[in-house]
Amino acid sequence: MLFSIVVPTCNRYPALSRCLAALQPQLEKADPQTCEIIVTDDSAADDLKSQLATDFPQVRWQQGPRRGPAANRNSGAKSANGDWLLFIDDDCVPQPHLLSAYRTAMTQNPRTLVFEGAILEERPRTRLDEEAPLNQTGGYLWSCNFMIQRELFFALDGFCELFPYAALEDVDLRERLKKKGLPFLFVPEANVIHPWRTVRPARQQIRIQTISHQLFYARHPEQRETLALALSSGARMLFRGFFMDGPRLHFRGGINWLIATLTNTYLSLSFCFRKDSPSLDTTQPHQ
Repeated sequence: MLFSIVVPTCNRYPALSRCLAALQPQLEKADPQTCEIIVTDDSAADDLKSQLATDFPQVRWQQGPRRGPAANRNSGAKSANGDWLLFIDDDCVPQPHLLSAYRTAMTQNPRTLVFEGAILEERPRTRLDEEAPLNQTGGYLWSCNFMIQRELFFALDGFCELFPYAALEDVDLRERLKKKGLPFLFVPEANVIHPWRTVRPARQQIRIQTISHQLFYARHPEQRETLALALSSGARMLFRGFFMDGPRLHFRGGINWLIATLTNTYLSLSFCFRKDSPSLDTTQPHQ
């Protein structure tokens, strides 16, 4: 089998059904022996299993490990039959040429083992407090749209399951690839649409980013920001919000955006000085 599409999910069936409905026409055009979809479900109940059997019978459901998104993706990969693993998040909407674009890129670049797809906005941004992991130029390797040779993925031990949240576990994988001198190729035609989402509340943002960054810097100390870089990054975000995006968006969502920006700047500055490693409770599910 060529493709195994791994879609991690947790209590988001409306979003998941949009994702699977967008994939379905592409699967109908492909040889069923060359492609499979695995939905790995971190929900507490197994209601999704029967729902998928009715709505998307070609999809294979499995119970996730309930230890966060990194462990959930790894669980789906372990049961995959394909030579290539294509990771797509459940809130993304694959565009019509996703699979064919990846297939073409593989054929034209037989020595490349990792391919990165584009992540596009669903509509123009309308509020300052909207965010999305957009990727229109490559170089990010966000987990919501990339493909990797199965053998290489397991040689790298997959996603690091110490990351309990959907934050920096994909960046960690990207940095491990770079350290091994393994390039990845950007395929702009292999794209998905990602919805805008409202920025997290400050308290939740502080916990998620603190734990994720402490772990990331413990694994990749060379990536720790300098004080000058953290200050300049915060200044750029504030300048862009107040003088570029803000007026254009009539400062809708401005208070939430300002709180989130100041929180991120505070966290960036604190990471410049913190040297401790996080104590993680990985027994509870996180998304």
